Amino acid sequence: MQTKPSRSTRLKQRSGFIVTCIAMVALGGCSDNEESTVAQDNNGPSSTEQTIRTVASHIGNNFGTNIDSMTTVAEGSTAVSGIIDSNLTGSDDNITAGRSNTGSTVQNDTIDSPEGGLARLLSDDPDTESNDEIASLLLPTLGIGGSGSMIQNGSQITIDPDEHSICEAWLGANYDADCPTLLNPLTVVLNTQSDDEGSVTYLYGGETVLSIEYAPMQGSYEFSLAGMKQVMQQAASTDSQVSVPQTMQGTVKLSTTITSNTPDAEAGTLTIAVTEPVMIIDSNENLDISLQNSTLLSMSSDATAGTASLAMNILGLQLNTLIDNDDGSNSTIGISLPAMTMNAEVSTAEDTLTLTDSGMGDRTFSVELDGVTVMQMSLAQFSAILAGNQGTLTFLDNFDFDINISDLSFFDDEAAPNASALISAQIPTDTILQEQNNGSTIVQSGGPLVVDYTLNDGATNPSGTVSVDAGQCFSDDENSDEPILLVACD
Repeated sequence: MQTKPSRSTRLKQRSGFIVTCIAMVALGGCSDNEESTVAQDNNGPSSTEQTIRTVASHIGNNFGTNIDSMTTVAEGSTAVSGIIDSNLTGSDDNITAGRSNTGSTVQNDTIDSPEGGLARLLSDDPDTESNDEIASLLLPTLGIGGSGSMIQNGSQITIDPDEHSICEAWLGANYDADCPTLLNPLTVVLNTQSDDEGSVTYLYGGETVLSIEYAPMQGSYEFSLAGMKQVMQQAASTDSQVSVPQTMQGTVKLSTTITSNTPDAEAGTLTIAVTEPVMIIDSNENLDISLQNSTLLSMSSDATAGTASLAMNILGLQLNTLIDNDDGSNSTIGISLPAMTMNAEVSTAEDTLTLTDSGMGDRTFSVELDGVTVMQMSLAQFSAILAGNQGTLTFLDNFDFDINISDLSFFDDEAAPNASALISAQIPTDTILQEQNNGSTIVQSGGPLVVDYTLNDGATNPSGTVSVDAGQCFSDDENSDEPILLVACD
């Protein structure tokens, strides 16, 4: 027999679920209910309602196109096979939506859905998602259905949605009684600049939770942590056991631009970025995290040209929290990533993956355990070209990598308590590496590739230098103390 979670636990779960759903509804899916329908109305939609339905048709319809394009490019390139999952396929599926009110029917409207695109990345089995379910999740938040109210003032529509209608759509008929209470402060403001351009703002207690901007072939979704804190504070107002972080601030934005939505010729850009510095401090949960304005991910692709790019630029990531040890005690872990940049371009015509100015510059990634540094890693920015059909890797800049692990037992339970590893690798500009049929790698030209190492397994302390010159081959052997070994070429 399962024990029902406490009221405070359910409130805390619902507060996080509600904020997540507000964001996910805009992207096309969120529910813990297997069956959900949109009731029909026998009267035609009002002009205000029709405006809302037009807005809904623009929200979330760009992501599938971009994922389709990325998939097409990935499937045509052996250079990125195994890096990008080419089984991800997208489609511009449509969903139908009716209106929930008393006594009438209405012609169904078609709403574009990202079910075939982004939702495929977010769902374990997205093909089983119900189109009607997606409609039932989105429309109640925009005041379609139930006893909510709408006030239109020119191009602005302010909506006070029916909390019970939303809870039933999201959670089913037997939704928790706390759900309407948590949703009570929710209002939605639509600003329609034209028939197909405008914005939607979800407000919670006057604080923005989600800002959506839409236009033909483009859209953006900006999520506010301060808004999420308002939801958690509402939950805490009905139960003092609900913990609210002392600090929650920052915004994260998902944006997309499409330059072509022609099937098999899709092109566009999708970006996830921190647009205002993120900071979360929760002493009750022993969590302290911060992140400066960063590009977490930016994908651009052109299926016709067979090109794609992937970029990120992470700045000022700091994380401190508690972790559980095997003996039941706790340790404080600290992670610091001052800077990390990656720029990758794919060409199916040339079958290449090109890295440009990728690395951490002169900064160091570090991990601390109870105030003691257990790992430091550095990677100078470099550029390189991987040619898939030739099996070559060409370095356009010096490659300089260092890692110092002072406590291997933190990463490997089987390592001795005092085990450590210090490894560095240098590869000069214009060095070309090529894979051989026997599994080894040859330094085709340039070089030398130099690896220095100092290891401590708790009993022995092997150290040395391995240098691989042009024409020589190397490989690895898990039974050897050396990180790489000189071996015979084909």
